[in-house]
Amino acid sequence: MVASAAGATSANFSLTNLAGSAAKVTMTSGLRGRGATINTAFAAPLVATVNRRWKQPSLAVSCDVYTSGSGASGTFAGGVNTATSNASGVATSVAFTSNSTAGGPYNVVANATGATSANFSLTNLVGAAAKVVVTSGSGQSATISTTFAAPLVATVADAGKQPSCLVSW
Repeated sequence: MVASAAGATSANFSLTNLAGSAAKVTMTSGLRGRGATINTAFAAPLVATVNRRWKQPSLAVSCDVYTSGSGASGTFAGGVNTATSNASGVATSVAFTSNSTAGGPYNVVANATGATSANFSLTNLVGAAAKVVVTSGSGQSATISTTFAAPLVATVADAGKQPSCLVSW
């Protein structure tokens, strides 16, 4: 910036415009309300946009992504739970894999220092039936045309030992 007046030497001001800090993280695309079978990766990464106060994208902002870690939850590939925003303010996570506990929805939060957070609501789904075992009722005897004393009970579970389906007799 130059200040000048008629008949005088001008003065130069040295100024810098700063971009400002991140103000808001929003879910851009990915997994809202989506699920993945236990112990498998979700179909798409978590994608969030980091913007400054006037909705300009925030370049090279580290976006931390975290989850509770207990119950139905998951982990990021290689333990990498940060993503740096690109020139458009978009931060994309590495693959996120559900843990062995079925349930949800649970939140995975994308967060940048000084900004409001974005929540991704995810669910870990029960897998296909992998094993049927006798729970109780085996080893009984009954006279023909009479009822057995105890019901026949079977447990069906997926590979993660989560109950998986109803049993038909």
